[in-house]
Amino acid sequence: MEQNLKQKIAAGYRQTRRALSSGRADKVIIARDAEEKVTAPLIHLCEIHGVKTEFVNTMNELGELCGLEVRASSAVVLK
Repeated sequence: MEQNLKQKIAAGYRQTRRALSSGRADKVIIARDAEEKVTAPLIHLCEIHGVKTEFVNTMNELGELCGLEVRASSAVVLK
């Protein structure tokens, strides 16, 4: 996983889901400690749309990678 994300990204469940549904997602990053009820639908959408999924260990780590001061359950690298 890159130290920080330099590509155009969107963080959070809703933004990730929107990007997947609209075909704008290049890659999805999911925090392993996020609740399964949040991550399972995203993983399913990634499988349907053929989008690569990567994982980081914690929501704190993902938030930092995205340049946020808050935790993030998921993020999407946009095309």
